[in-house]
This record gives sequence, structure tokens and C-alpha cells, in this order.
Amino acid sequence: MVMAIMVNTIAATPTIMAADRPGPIWIGLFGALAIGLAALAAPRAISAYHALEARPILWSLAAGERPSAVDLTQAIAALEAARSAHDSASLASDQGRLRMALLPRDPSVVELEALVTLTEATLRRAPVNPSLWARLAWLRYRLDQPAAAVRAALRLSFLTGPVVPELMITRLGLALAVLDASDGEFTGLVHHSIRQSWVLYPAETLALGNRHPEPIGAAMLAITEADRAAFRRVHQLR
Repeated sequence: MVMAIMVNTIAATPTIMAADRPGPIWIGLFGALAIGLAALAAPRAISAYHALEARPILWSLAAGERPSAVDLTQAIAALEAARSAHDSASLASDQGRLRMALLPRDPSVVELEALVTLTEATLRRAPVNPSLWARLAWLRYRLDQPAAAVRAALRLSFLTGPVVPELMITRLGLALAVLDASDGEFTGLVHHSIRQSWVLYPAETLALGNRHPEPIGAAMLAITEADRAAFRRVHQLR
């Protein structure tokens, strides 16, 4: 009896194992899925490969260095290839930064307007970016657009990133150049930025007072104890 059960079990085993194996349809589906995932990943991988070529130049800019025109041009081309494979707001922003660095001392209207177009397109994809809003404000200023348009971009830069160390002084200088006392909200943002800039960069902030004594003076008179405490903490003072 036991022997018969064992024989029947052994005989049934291949059938069970065969039933557990995926059939041709499932194998085909899995293969198609793998091919599809690979096809989706390939553009990103190609994009990342090209973007790596521009990294050293972007790092140089972040460190305050001035890469050569040749290096900037090659980095811009690398990001263009990266965007062609798989575009993103980050790549577009980096490319805009490189193109800004490549601008001549006296850029043409065509060059500036091309950067405005790129910056505005990037902002539609990544609106919470204080650096891009500040870039747009500077471009509008250089194109002699109305001061209200410059302030509109700066307002969004202040609101999306009140404290961005690499932006503080240049953004504040531009804001002071288009300051309008009748625009109370913007004036308040500028005064707040003056105090924050003083905490981080006191000498550079006070130097702006040579050209803009009234707003700098008014903001400094409004320095709070919290501002002073932050100043002491940042500069390791007791």
C-alpha cells in the first residue's frame, strides 16, 4: 500500500512541476516588460553620462572661479546632449547658468532674450527656485524692462528662498537698484534681506550703503536682538 502511494506521488511530481513552470505567454510578457524598462532607463542613463561632462565646470562656477570660454562652450554642448536624451528642469537650469557665465561684458539683446526664454521655460517646470527668479530679474534689468517687472521676479526670488548665501549680495544689490518706496511689500522684503545679509556678510552689506544709504540705514536701525544673536552665532562671537 505504501509502495503504491509512493509510486503515484512520484508519477504525479513531473505534472506538478510542469504546472509551476511559467508558460510561453508569461515568459513573453516578462521579456517585453524587461525590454520596456530598459528602453525607459536608457535615455536617463545617456543623459546622466553627458551631464557628468559638465559637472567640473559647474563646480568651478560654484567655487567662484571663471572657466575659459572653451570649457564653458564644451559644458553647454554636453548639457545640450544630455537634454536631448532626457530633459529636466535641473539640466535646463544648469545650462542657463553656463550660458550666463559665457555672456560677454556687453551682451546683445538677442543673447539676453534667448536666456530670458530659457529661464522662463525652466521656471514653468520648476517655479520654486530662487536662483532662477533672480536670474530672470537680472536679465529683465539688463534688457531695460520696467522696474516693476524686475521687482516681480525678485519678489518671487525672495519668497522662494529668503536665505541663499550665494545669492544674498548680488540679489540685494539689484533689489536696491529698483527699490520703489510706494511698493510696500517689496520694500519690506528688501529690508528683511538687508538684515539677513548683514548677519552673513556684514562688510559687503554695509558697502552697499555707499550707493543706497537710506534703505541700508533704515534696515540697520531695525536690527533685532534675534538678528544680533544670529550674527554672533554665525561669526562665533560671544
